[in-house]
Amino acid sequence: MLLRMMTILLGITLLLVPSAYSDTCSSYTSDLKIYISWRPYDENESWLYTWQANKIQKQKASYLPKERTNVGLGASDKRSERLPQSLMMPDNKRFDTPFEISRNGELLIAAIYRNTVALFPSKMFALVDIKRNRIIRILEAGDYVHSLAWSPDGNYFAVLYSEDVTKETLKRFLPLNLFADLVGHPISYRTFYLTIYDAAGTLLCTQNIIEKIQIGEGYLDWQGK
Repeated sequence: MLLRMMTILLGITLLLVPSAYSDTCSSYTSDLKIYISWRPYDENESWLYTWQANKIQKQKASYLPKERTNVGLGASDKRSERLPQSLMMPDNKRFDTPFEISRNGELLIAAIYRNTVALFPSKMFALVDIKRNRIIRILEAGDYVHSLAWSPDGNYFAVLYSEDVTKETLKRFLPLNLFADLVGHPISYRTFYLTIYDAAGTLLCTQNIIEKIQIGEGYLDWQGK
């Protein structure tokens, strides 16, 4: 009888305690900037997304990711050589862009790839304790991790990822898209999402940023004020 009462009380307690997870990230994003380009490096199709009064604001902006390490560049970046690659060698994999080290120099977030020169889109990334030289967690996000960024205080990190939704849009039947398929250069459509994790790798929120854009790319800027 006592055990049954304790079980009931535990169930009531769990119902009353709100989940930490949220489907909006506005509580964490006051200083976060998201840059997304409809076509890579085309300034006329590039936008900046920020949060004001818990709502996403959108404005035209230049798309300038080339000097960054926290955005996927499509090929191995020499700057990744300083990362603790020995942690990945047993699996013949490597860390590469996007990656970013926390401001205190103790934690790393980095995309994981097969150990080849060409980096095919990856959905895998790792949270690494640099000081102790160990992997804390290996995580997945969508089909393609575009960018990773630490919050200014190091308590959170953000992931910008996308999912291929080409089969879900009627735009794939446009004449230009059909021709691209015919010549072997299909045009993809992607929906972009933002996720925020705490420094232990616990998922806190996921938010849809933009849906079904053509040949989309993006990166995060979380430098703070």
